[in-house]
Amino acid sequence: MHLKKNCQQRKEKINMKHTLISILLIAVALPCAAQWKTAVYDDQILAFGAHDTTLFISVPPFPSSPASVLRFVPNAAPADHWVEADSGIDFTQGNVTSFASLGKYFFAGMTLSRGGSGTAYRSTNNGSNWSENIGAPIGTNGTYLFGTFGSNVALSRDSGKSWVHLSTVLPVTSYAAIGVCIFATTANGVWRSKDTGNNWSQIAPPVAGIVTPMDSLLFIVGNGELAESADSGSQWNQVAVDSSTMPLTVNVLATDGKNLFAGTTKGVYLSRDAGKTWIPKNEGLTYLNVDVLGVFDTLLFVNTPASSIHYTAMRSIPEMIADTGPASVVQTTPMLDSIEVYPNPATGTVTIRAGVAPILDVQVLNIMGSDVLDLTNQCTPEIAIDLSKHPSGTYFIHIQTAAGSVLRKITLER
Repeated sequence: MHLKKNCQQRKEKINMKHTLISILLIAVALPCAAQWKTAVYDDQILAFGAHDTTLFISVPPFPSSPASVLRFVPNAAPADHWVEADSGIDFTQGNVTSFASLGKYFFAGMTLSRGGSGTAYRSTNNGSNWSENIGAPIGTNGTYLFGTFGSNVALSRDSGKSWVHLSTVLPVTSYAAIGVCIFATTANGVWRSKDTGNNWSQIAPPVAGIVTPMDSLLFIVGNGELAESADSGSQWNQVAVDSSTMPLTVNVLATDGKNLFAGTTKGVYLSRDAGKTWIPKNEGLTYLNVDVLGVFDTLLFVNTPASSIHYTAMRSIPEMIADTGPASVVQTTPMLDSIEVYPNPATGTVTIRAGVAPILDVQVLNIMGSDVLDLTNQCTPEIAIDLSKHPSGTYFIHIQTAAGSVLRKITLER
């Protein structure tokens, strides 16, 4: 009976989400031409956040209104699209500058107005009420939650119920993650942890700024420039967002997991091939200096400064990509097929070299299926494993990468 009830609740939730998406698509569709549509909001937006079936924004204080967190109501009258959803947040401490969604919990990270680490709030009811939780900014890798305590990185393994205050001192401004690799942007550059936040080392992208993961790739935007890494931040290449072969100044980047959206001083540009080519998507966009982007299900939101006000618009992502043709093939060899294991046969040391996706975990099994070696939390493009102490014979290597897992067979010969 309990299982039947849970299945029914899940079915109702899925139906509600599908209904919401349909309403949103109808809201942005125009009868004659596909283009941007105003989202009826004329203040600065500091951050977008999505949780379950709801879009949230945070806004700073203005002479006529206090700082707030607002929830988008797509089926309301245009003037009532945005409603307050910040009960319990003390805005005298500062402004909300980050959001994180983890399971049934939603988090808002606040930067203190007086500087230093801020405060984070947690909601258990989709933003209706909030309670103070830990320091800001806030971030997640989908399993663990990251925040700050004083100037130290803090880690939660139970969705914010309890926190471990790690020894690393980092003045973090934002978090991002690919698998077990965690990235922290600070005033002094970008730092990476390969072991879920316990140890950190500084990496050297060509620009320092906000890190955006997409599948197994990393992108970073800073000082108007964009760079890409295919090996979890060890090596970087600069990416040009072009308008008639002229590089544009990039303010912000967003992704829906398949496509990249760049907010530039000349509007919004779309890439369907991981940044190799870019297409302008500015039809109906009144102001082109886009400094905030937010993805919510099948919608892209933008916020642009316009003299004394800010302008917010939204557009359907499927409609944007409908007239761009099929997505370009980013690579001709599947990522998992490009993994190399050598030498084979081997006498002792075996090297595993990843393709595009970094190696996360390695497990070696003998012919009977027994585990003879485990290496976890690696997050590296290449690893050498020592099998010299094991007898000759056939072994299987299970390799887990950010793109999935693969099994390779090797032979040890003495």
